Amino acid sequence: MAQLQVAHQQHPANKQEGRRIMAIAWLIIMVTGWAILCVMLMTSPGTIDRFWEWSRDLPLVLQVVVWIALLPWMVAIAIWESDWATGLRVGAISVAAIAWILGSWPGVGR
Repeated sequence: MAQLQVAHQQHPANKQEGRRIMAIAWLIIMVTGWAILCVMLMTSPGTIDRFWEWSRDLPLVLQVVVWIALLPWMVAIAIWESDWATGLRVGAISVAAIAWILGSWPGVGR
């Protein structure tokens, strides 16, 4: 019986390695998402505009789901769609991207 309990427990090193892999995967998702958004803003801002309008036309429940799933990028798109001056919008999006990427960096704040 004791052997079964030990077999089901994960070794602490395995747990830590699993967390590290997940942290790296999350960092890759963050960097990729921000890179895609930046490329889209530079090459096809109309696509971003259409995505914003599409997301605003969704039923409220689906809007909430989209915002939760894509929160960092939705904040950036909301900034982009604001009436702020272009330089201010680019600066705010840059700060948001850097902050989210640094906050996603494995080991930061742990």
